[in-house]
Amino acid sequence: MWLAEPQLALTSQSAMIDNKGLSSVVAEIDQMVIVSQTCDIVRDCRQRPFLLLSPVVRLEEPHAGAARRGTIPRFIPVPRLGNDYVADLDRTVTAEKSVLLNFEPKRGLPDEQWQRRFGDGVARVFSRFAFPDDLSIVLRGLVDRVKSKHDRNSPEGRALRALEEIRVTGLPSWDAQEIDIFISFSPSTREVANHVMSDEEWKKIIGEWLGRAKAQGVIRSAQGAMVPLDELTARYYIDSDPLDLDYLSLPPGTIGVR
Repeated sequence: MWLAEPQLALTSQSAMIDNKGLSSVVAEIDQMVIVSQTCDIVRDCRQRPFLLLSPVVRLEEPHAGAARRGTIPRFIPVPRLGNDYVADLDRTVTAEKSVLLNFEPKRGLPDEQWQRRFGDGVARVFSRFAFPDDLSIVLRGLVDRVKSKHDRNSPEGRALRALEEIRVTGLPSWDAQEIDIFISFSPSTREVANHVMSDEEWKKIIGEWLGRAKAQGVIRSAQGAMVPLDELTARYYIDSDPLDLDYLSLPPGTIGVR
């Protein structure tokens, strides 16, 4: 369910509504995923009567594969239902807990690792940092490069796939009139990084990536380095933010959901 103005319909479902003005759109959904945390679910219904639900949908390839790799943040895999089943966080709704009485519960996540991954995916969507608008322009060339090379069977493709996180910090702060950014390209460990390429090769390829980041507006410069995730300091990790390149974001209407 979502709200829409049928006169300004953006989806086929809202276009079919005859009402004028703000209307509720109801779509048939076979399965839902509980997004609320367990501690909120088990709280007394008189105190916490609501929970959050997201519909489960099936994606066509290659988008199902992209969702499994975590490159379409809107969709989080629900692996026990199948490789192409995902939770659609764009359509998360509030429901009373008694709604669950109408459904047979299923465990969609096989183990603790997947539970953490699902939780991280939810946090990724709802806690994104509001970077300056100029940053997206500065990084456009880098994003295009990642998009074109990530899946290639090449040293650059393998380097991109080895990255567990890309984190960015703005100096002296994101509120400054002039900002220098530093980007950390982070495989999980030094061992993983060395398995992909040497330190000199990492420096070279990251230099090429950063060469595509052109100063714009308040962003004065862009620097960066390969720093394994387990070598980042706690202070840097707290002061930086994950850079969600979302390099497989597609034009409206091109994602196949069935």
